[in-house]
Amino acid sequence: MKTKILLIAILFSSNFLFAQTNLSGFYPSSTISGLRFGTATAIHENTIVVSSASNQFPPVTTGYVYVFNQTNQSITQEAYFYPSDALSNDQFGKSVAVFGDFIAVGSPLHDEGFSDCGAVYLYKKVNNNWEFFQKITATDASTNKQFGSFVKIQGNSLFVSAPNDANSIGIGSVYVYTFNETEWIFNQKLTIANSIKLGEKIEIEGNYLVVSDRLNEQNTKYHTFIFDTNWIYNDSTLEFGNLEENIKDFSFDGQRIYISAIQMSSQFLNKVYILNRVNNSWVNESILPMNFDDFVIGKIAVSGNNMLVGYEFYFLQLSRKFPVFYYKKIENEWQMQTYFYGEGQSNMDDFLGNSISLQGSNLILGASKEGGINTGKAYSYNLENLSITTFDKNVISIYPNPTNNSITIENQSSNQVERYELFSITGKLLYSVSNQFSTLPLDHFQSGIYLLKISFENGSYETQKIIKK
Repeated sequence: MKTKILLIAILFSSNFLFAQTNLSGFYPSSTISGLRFGTATAIHENTIVVSSASNQFPPVTTGYVYVFNQTNQSITQEAYFYPSDALSNDQFGKSVAVFGDFIAVGSPLHDEGFSDCGAVYLYKKVNNNWEFFQKITATDASTNKQFGSFVKIQGNSLFVSAPNDANSIGIGSVYVYTFNETEWIFNQKLTIANSIKLGEKIEIEGNYLVVSDRLNEQNTKYHTFIFDTNWIYNDSTLEFGNLEENIKDFSFDGQRIYISAIQMSSQFLNKVYILNRVNNSWVNESILPMNFDDFVIGKIAVSGNNMLVGYEFYFLQLSRKFPVFYYKKIENEWQMQTYFYGEGQSNMDDFLGNSISLQGSNLILGASKEGGINTGKAYSYNLENLSITTFDKNVISIYPNPTNNSITIENQSSNQVERYELFSITGKLLYSVSNQFSTLPLDHFQSGIYLLKISFENGSYETQKIIKK
């Protein structure tokens, strides 16, 4: 396969600061149980599904799955699920999916004859009430199969992954079920030769099914199945990731695969690979660089001309809220529009965007660790409410960079700087000073890469890389 890599011009770098959008969250109104509400999310039309997680340590709690109806700007809780045969360590709600009148909930560590073989629970909306409909386990259940690790529904098809399934040709399988107007029945089992952990994530669009295969912590491949009476394996991408690059997540939309990655060599670079479907195979169309600061890219969701990118963790050891960045495709280029923040305290990790669901312009974000004891929260937003055509920019000039001795800092924006902080590349604070200076001496620092955090009085900040020769 001929691969063409086009490195798109950097749409923004760490010396740009964009308009910030604050979100208003929602939480269960009744039958609250478990912690980390926002662990998994799903949306279809007006139905929102959000799970919380079980807590095995005091306070011991059991995670539920909650269903909400969204009408205009109003979000109302409709139901909550927790099966009578589930245990608190079953990971009920690790994966959720919704389509039409059906909701699927994965419980990959459920015991059904075998330890951690897994199960999926189906719920159906009948006369405007959500009711338990069916429980599914693998026909070839075995120990540690973890059936239900990821679930996806489209139309009358249900896809269930079992990434630990040791099948005849590899590890990991995707089970396909069909609704026959009475029940969900097993249809086929998808496997790939020499797979390592097939089914970490499943994405579907029309007659195309893309399944990720997690080879190890860094490396991933993507396998394509095409529907023709049954799902038939068609092709696989090349392997993504290496010792210096970790692959995080992917989204499939508009016949393109979007892959989030972090490169960790001489410099840190968040980026998104964009693969296009050409002549029945995948071609690397472009690489989209992302703003770094010190956050490491995580979840990604794409729908139409909208792209949401979350962050998984950060390098500098400064607890804070997580941003979620919004890109819009304008004149065939992905352009940064704004970044979202939740309602949590500014000095506490909330993990906003560790779960992202996107349907057109309707966005659902989970902030599973918001709150003092990680109670969590979820956020809903319609991207059509944004009317951003331009963005604010803080103009900070730093020179010379690289430098032998010192750097000069000039703030040419209307936003006043509150503090400068210099960190080592490992996140250790080396120097902190208020805005009453313009030159920072680096004579006594060793050669290497440093990070300068610039905090503004309006509460925003940016991070720039400094190279000491």
